[in-house]
Amino acid sequence: MNSQVGVLPRTRAEPRIIFKVRVRFHKTAALRFIGHQDLVRLFERACRRSQIPVASTLGFHPKLRLVFALSLPLGVVGRNEIVEIDLTSPPDCLTLHKQLQEQIGPGMDILSVEPSPGKHAPKVISLFYKFPFSRELLALIALRVEAIQSTPHSPCPVFREGKKYWDIRPFIRFLQIDEGALVAGLWFTPEGTAKPMEIFSLLGLEGPLPPETVIERLGLELEEEHNSLKGMVLE
Repeated sequence: MNSQVGVLPRTRAEPRIIFKVRVRFHKTAALRFIGHQDLVRLFERACRRSQIPVASTLGFHPKLRLVFALSLPLGVVGRNEIVEIDLTSPPDCLTLHKQLQEQIGPGMDILSVEPSPGKHAPKVISLFYKFPFSRELLALIALRVEAIQSTPHSPCPVFREGKKYWDIRPFIRFLQIDEGALVAGLWFTPEGTAKPMEIFSLLGLEGPLPPETVIERLGLELEEEHNSLKGMVLE
């Protein structure tokens, strides 16, 4: 007796044509205090309310296919963050921009929506932070910044992976003082990157930050952008 009687044969799912768009956004105000998962849900809700044709993952618990380039630390303003959205139909980027902005709410600005230049998820290679300090404090750390950049190794007195002194110098692309703030360019590697508070420790700054100090992530550099700038001076 055929035990397979009444069982439908397995068929492969038809390949889907996916249209990827890259959304750049600015996250500030009270929204800088929401975590990454809440941010994901915020975008999912905006897409559903706008009836944007977002592709879903396969399986028993499908989710909308949104890929954020890099999560943002809690409390940090994001000036130019990136999320890529997979769509099931060709996008009208101007309409998408308007729909997302209408649904996303205050504290978030959609900067641009454009077709993604690649088929794969965006790969971050560096990121840039801005630390606003008083003029007196900037003068104090200026020599420390110079000393850090003159050596390949700078132990940072923080715990990470069981080590009290974790060398974050290889993650530092540059440090510079500009217009009343410290700007840090950091490499993002397979081993990770430096955290904002580790930069503080490296500069010899201890204790909690003043309430008025708001750290900003100015932007992310993607691998495709870096490759297109080869041969040019970046810093």
